[in-house]
Amino acid sequence: MFNFPTKNLTPNQTKIADYFNRQAQQALFKTEEEIADALKISNATVSRFFKMLGYRNYKAFKQAHIHKLSPLPQNKLQHAKETSSKAPMRFQKLLDYLYKTETSLAPAYVSRFVTLIKQADTVHIFSFGVTKGLSELLFYRLRRLAVPVKLHTEGGSELMETLLHLKPTDTVIFFSFARLINETKALLHVTEKKRIKTIALTDQDNLADQYPALLIFLTDRGKPNEFHSMIGPTYLIERLIEALIKETTAETTAEALVELRSELKAFLPR
Repeated sequence: MFNFPTKNLTPNQTKIADYFNRQAQQALFKTEEEIADALKISNATVSRFFKMLGYRNYKAFKQAHIHKLSPLPQNKLQHAKETSSKAPMRFQKLLDYLYKTETSLAPAYVSRFVTLIKQADTVHIFSFGVTKGLSELLFYRLRRLAVPVKLHTEGGSELMETLLHLKPTDTVIFFSFARLINETKALLHVTEKKRIKTIALTDQDNLADQYPALLIFLTDRGKPNEFHSMIGPTYLIERLIEALIKETTAETTAEALVELRSELKAFLPR
């Protein structure tokens, strides 16, 4: 994406180049010190890298490139408009999102997901902003499987009250795309402190470095400057639920639901 030179780079320079190519949007919004800390190198090494590229400093590099990754809605919509007339290309991109999501699914992680859901006293789903639709789908699926589940979309003091009552025997699931917002950081602070098993559905491949205890499922939504598709995250939810169905009494629950519908049809017609 940045067309960094590939020859004659030192090991530390290669680390910097790889870091920016892997997570372009997040990297461009970090300071020079934060990049150095993330890569465990010196600030001077980071500074020299951008001077080697011909920029006066990192700030100059950032100003030259940040417009390419602008997440403004109008830029995303314009990109969608430009590609919508190219249906085969758009369809191929959606397939690519699905492929990347599927290939990131490690069987051991899926098995761990099933275990954490089955062992939890209560499953708490936390969703903020644009992920609300995804969280409602996951909530609906888990509830149909008779999983004790609660959905939380509140912030502020209401969120604090919810976090106060989380227990080590619970399991927490949260969605996070593009960056960690403050509500999610507060949630992770509490789950770490209480040692609560926590599952992340995200497109951020650097979360494992920051929170090694997380069970992370990666999904692809497209590049930062594109109109983000939810087909990958939706597919991820369905794959995890599919695995859970194989290990639960889903058929018994479905039969009980049919029986109850028959019993209550005079009151609650379909």
